[in-house]
Amino acid sequence: MEEPDRGTGRERWWKSAHRQSIHDPAAAPAERREAGRAYTHAVALAAADRLRRAANEVPLLPPEWLDASTYSDFLLHLTPGDVDRMRAEIFEVVSRYRQGADEAPEGAARVALHVHAFPVPDGNPAPAGDA
Repeated sequence: MEEPDRGTGRERWWKSAHRQSIHDPAAAPAERREAGRAYTHAVALAAADRLRRAANEVPLLPPEWLDASTYSDFLLHLTPGDVDRMRAEIFEVVSRYRQGADEAPEGAARVALHVHAFPVPDGNPAPAGDA
């Protein structure tokens, strides 16, 4: 969606018209999966950048938003099937809270919720009991 109040002359600014991004590599046809790896990489980098920018805003948050915010991560021992089931459950919860800006209650702010599930980058599973 174009932002008419930004840019001059030939310069045009755009903003996202959607309210979510879901990249599901398994949903792509086999012939496109390898290309999807580059997209997955770009999505992960964009999410990391958004988190970095949000972290820079933490000192400026009003107390009620600081108290409600969370920056959490968990090390779990899961199978691909476990991750798939958990993802479906999380998406179900998120869908209960979704509403457009015109439907949002007073005092609501845009909140980014990031859900990432991937094997630990070093590829070595953590020993039992290590979490």
